[in-house]
Formats: sequence, structure tokens, C-alpha cells
Amino acid sequence: MSSKHIQRLILQEALLQGGLGAATALVLGTGAAYFLVTHSLSHLLAGRCVFSVPWVSLVLTGAVGTAVALLAGLYPSIRAGKIDISQALEYE
Repeated sequence: MSSKHIQRLILQEALLQGGLGAATALVLGTGAAYFLVTHSLSHLLAGRCVFSVPWVSLVLTGAVGTAVALLAGLYPSIRAGKIDISQALEYE
């Protein structure tokens, strides 16, 4: 394995974890907001509250969450690319 291959693997893992984390947060957050609006606010305001999803905000939030995860994985990937593989395995 070359150092570029190791860097790519670590960045792909960071991208996958960040993307799945952002998607999970968006689904759970939207579900919680829907529940609160339809069950709490709607009863308090006598049904005058309507739930709407701001799609642009959801896409932007997902993109920012994924980008932050990718940036967070950048330093570890560079560092891992500089370490000899046998030395890294011995450390574990």
C-alpha cells in the first residue's frame, strides 16, 4: 500500500462517517421537529401551525456536516500516510 492509498482510505472513512452522521441527524431532527409542531404547537395554537421543511437548509446542513468531517479526517490521513505500515500495526 502506498501512502496515497492509505490517505485516501482514511479520508473515505471520514467522509462516510460524516455523511452518515449528518444524514442521521437530519432525519432525527426533522422527525423531532415534525412531532413537536404537530403534537404540541398545533394544539396550543388551535391548529394554526403548519409544518414545513426548509429543503435548502437541510441540504446546506448536510453538506456542511460532511465537509467538517472531511476536514477533520485530513490531518489523521496525512499523518497515517507518513507512518510505515508495519510500524503502525505493531503499535496496535
